[in-house]
Amino acid sequence: MNRIANKQRTPPSAVKKWVAFLTLLCLAVAVVSTLIFGFSNGQFETTFYQARSDQLSENVRVVQLSDLHLNQFGDNNSQLVERIRTLEPDLIAITGDMTIAKNTSLSPVVDLCRQLGEIAPVYYAWGNHEYGDIMNGVNTTLPDQLEAVGVHILDYQSELVEINGNQLSIGGMYADTGTFYRDAPAFLEEFCRQECFTLLLTHHPELFDELMEGYPVDLALCGHAHGGLIKLPGIGALYAPGQGFFPELTQGCMKRLGSTVVISRGLGTSSIFPRFNNRPELVVVDIDCY
Repeated sequence: MNRIANKQRTPPSAVKKWVAFLTLLCLAVAVVSTLIFGFSNGQFETTFYQARSDQLSENVRVVQLSDLHLNQFGDNNSQLVERIRTLEPDLIAITGDMTIAKNTSLSPVVDLCRQLGEIAPVYYAWGNHEYGDIMNGVNTTLPDQLEAVGVHILDYQSELVEINGNQLSIGGMYADTGTFYRDAPAFLEEFCRQECFTLLLTHHPELFDELMEGYPVDLALCGHAHGGLIKLPGIGALYAPGQGFFPELTQGCMKRLGSTVVISRGLGTSSIFPRFNNRPELVVVDIDCY
């Protein structure tokens, strides 16, 4: 019986060959994946959405940036700036997390905003990375630096503006469950009562259903979900912060609680995990008049 068992065993040399083959295969897959997705993550794509309103007499184009996380597309973000310039937006909306928490390198964001301000007015609402840093005494000069290059910071505030002969109220807030119940109700009560087109910049899409009940806006722009980070073919988004596994609100244009909501996949990542099958995204929303 021992002789028979010995004859049926795989020779050690064959085992070594299989181990070597599988090791090389794994290395090859890792290298190819790194090259393919490293390249694709270094390139962004532009996504166009349309909204309609009878409160406008002329069309308005909004370009949205979100979740850059200090990523750069070309020297000094030249590729990103040039693409936005060719889009000829009427306003530029930033929905937060352009920085990385506790990283004090602010010049890439400030310089980008300076360049964007030469194209169109820039409106900026905090994400959790900026908000957390400022509240914790880190990067406290960011608001002053952004305002110095002409950025309109909207922190539970709104501005009434005229664009292409239309009146728009542009508001922004960093809404998590803590800050919302403390700061948002009074702001939203006034913001949503305005008799003009309302554009809200708010970072967290996963809190929209919970917090915006009774506060419909014409258009809300969100980020934060990073498009689900890893998108599995045939399954979809794997994980998003604040939503967990197989999240629902990671990208696209949808109706929620009477509001049109656009969620950007974002332009970067702060995670140790790379974006997979999920290219960075620059969002364009064309608001058409009836």
